[in-house]
Amino acid sequence: MRIFCCKLHLVLLLLLSTSQCIFSDECSSVHTFFVPDEMAALQAILQAWNQTPDMSTNLAGWNSSQLTPCFHSTADWKGVTCYRQQDRGDGNCTAYISGLSLTDASIVGTLPEQIGKISYLFDLTLTNNLGLSGPLPSGLSYLGSLAILDLHNCSFNGTIDDELFYISDIVEVDLSANQFTGQLPNFGGAIYLQTLNISHNQLWGPSPPFYNGTTDYGLLNLTSLTKVDFSGNKLLGPPPNFSASSKLQFVNLSSNLFMNQTYLPYFNNASTLTILDLSNNNFIGSLPDFSLFPVNLQELNLDNNQFNGTLNIDNILNLERKMNRNSLIYTGHLQTLSMRFNNISGVNFSISDIENVISIIKLQNNPYCLHQQSSIIGQNCYCKQTCVVPNNDVRRAIIIATTISGTILVLVIAIGSWLLWRNKQKHYVLLHQAQEKFAEFDIQPTIFSYSELRAATKDFHPDMKLGQGSYGVVYKGIFPNKNEVAVKQLFNESQQSIDEFLNEIVLITGVKHRNLVKLKGCCITTSKKRLLVYEYVENNDLAEALFGKRKHMLNWPVRLNICLGVARGLFYLHEIAQPRIIHRDIKASNILLDKGLQARIADFGLALLFPEDQTHITTMHIAGTMGYLAPEYATRGQLTEKVDVYSFGVLVLEVMSGRKNIDPNLPPHDIYLLDIAWRLARRKGNSIMNLVDCTLELNYEEMKEALRVVKIALLCLQQEPDNRPTMARVVAMLQGEAEIMEIVLDDNLEIESMNKAYENTLLSSKITFSSTQCFEEPNVAMLKRSSSSSQIYDFAPKCQPFEIESFNK
Repeated sequence: MRIFCCKLHLVLLLLLSTSQCIFSDECSSVHTFFVPDEMAALQAILQAWNQTPDMSTNLAGWNSSQLTPCFHSTADWKGVTCYRQQDRGDGNCTAYISGLSLTDASIVGTLPEQIGKISYLFDLTLTNNLGLSGPLPSGLSYLGSLAILDLHNCSFNGTIDDELFYISDIVEVDLSANQFTGQLPNFGGAIYLQTLNISHNQLWGPSPPFYNGTTDYGLLNLTSLTKVDFSGNKLLGPPPNFSASSKLQFVNLSSNLFMNQTYLPYFNNASTLTILDLSNNNFIGSLPDFSLFPVNLQELNLDNNQFNGTLNIDNILNLERKMNRNSLIYTGHLQTLSMRFNNISGVNFSISDIENVISIIKLQNNPYCLHQQSSIIGQNCYCKQTCVVPNNDVRRAIIIATTISGTILVLVIAIGSWLLWRNKQKHYVLLHQAQEKFAEFDIQPTIFSYSELRAATKDFHPDMKLGQGSYGVVYKGIFPNKNEVAVKQLFNESQQSIDEFLNEIVLITGVKHRNLVKLKGCCITTSKKRLLVYEYVENNDLAEALFGKRKHMLNWPVRLNICLGVARGLFYLHEIAQPRIIHRDIKASNILLDKGLQARIADFGLALLFPEDQTHITTMHIAGTMGYLAPEYATRGQLTEKVDVYSFGVLVLEVMSGRKNIDPNLPPHDIYLLDIAWRLARRKGNSIMNLVDCTLELNYEEMKEALRVVKIALLCLQQEPDNRPTMARVVAMLQGEAEIMEIVLDDNLEIESMNKAYENTLLSSKITFSSTQCFEEPNVAMLKRSSSSSQIYDFAPKCQPFEIESFNK
């Protein structure tokens, strides 16, 4: 039951991220009543924060005279989210406060005890408010529904009490960068906790499991932990006992006073652990047994301790971590070992270890690096990260070869040896460059080897091909552990530099939303092969389902949910992501459908970061796909988020009609879907409903929903960008939470002639477009793809006009 409740809370939180208010359909037309205790708690919080500067901005909407924090006709309380349901005997609805999220709001004051009266609070996020101080109120422990508690970078003080972790369903706690003191609390009650961050406080004393020699502070109950950060405190003794946390991925215990490396095996059960930071502690003695660390560890930081002795490279490259010597970049094994500022006096290595570098080892400021060694090769590799074998070694090989096979063989071996050496050094440089870039942005994408991906895709066999886009081909990959991924192999013709490629990875990894495809990792090779590894999405792309043989899967509820999912994903990119992102290539083939037919936006190859201080960007480099581009972008290069809104409108019309936006198989007057849509929109009544796919079986209520969605699509397709809604408004309209704006009909607008002029502009301007398949020969490329469809869409003979009573909301 607790597991179910926890999952339910998380699902509800995901919903909350897309809308200020959540309510059932039955609540849309009745009175809503708030719980008196919850309203009293909000008023107490307002009173406690009344010294906050510029309250009209930082706490916009907060007012002692306004008794409705949500669902207000003019302004809701900033940061307050609610949901409501029809649970009253009189047919009206009760509203519950479900979230309080205020970041960088300059809040001044304390968190009052009354916070515990908000019984259904799921998310409490008050970050980057340095004026928010005082102890944590005991009332927090009464929030039995709380799933996320994020109070990082404030000025809270006092101790962290055990009662806080009596909230059994909590999954994320971040109390970092405050002023908490005292010893660690007992975490054992929060059995579903996944993220625990109490770093950069003033916590002190013996850490678990050493305190009083018996207790483990409840850590052995935390079997779901994935991320732990205790860094920047004054914790003593051996490191904490995480032996029961088999799902750990990230552990940072740096900048404490931990000692006694005997307890390092406590990490060995975490087979998923990839990053472990034990730097700046008091570990003393001989070097640790590296075989005790998790076999999938990728980064291990032991800087600034007191380890001594001779480092044996073969002990690091143990049997679990050995790999194909022909591959440099790999996954699941140690990539970086940093042991700077220790007492390491020597390193045992072989020439092959230098030639075939598979781990970056950093030993700066150890005696080994501070004193000249007999072998400068090792010092360069492990103290300067420049692993180069001198050319005289190659020359010796050439001399030996000369005595055997003559001058020609010498030249072949010399050139081959030099090329092999240069290729390995490039591999090393690329790996180091990638890791530095990822560390700069605090992300940890997995770096796969080319041989791994080649094996997973059966050498990129055509049978494993999932599809082909503007920049590359996508294959299905299956690893030996049966995990499935989608591998996108970018075209070699791409002029994208390694830095641009890494920036794209940083961009994609940083965006996380349920309607965006998740990037799992990448592969970089010296032959300019660029590969991205995504989560595998079972039902491929929307274009295949909508225009192919699986169209029957897309009934009305599924199509409506797809439109809403894409809208939510774009809303996240435009409004929530930091910095904001314009996708620039929203189209049916870039919308993937998962097992439950939920929409996932994919292919960020053309995505562009949008500066916060600019209203638009003008660019000569037009990118996108024919038929989906907004007119102001295609003709003038003017780029705003309204370009994505326009593409979304085209996509929605395709979803509603079941046909492509350009179909040359049709009669001339029906080739362009937008031309049809605007012609129907100008007619009286609800003629626009003739645009809806005739294969859909709609009841009366669904007809009204379909009409509403088509009108929203037309709003997104307004000629002037300012007349198009934002994606936030689109989401609200699709959910029925906002009225549909007025559609501006330009009687002088001829879509067909505009499209033809648009194509001629593209062809005559000789602009170089990013999406070569879509633009270099737009007439030919689009005709070829469209002609493969056997569907002939003719509105008059196939569809009977929908008869719907006046519905103009």
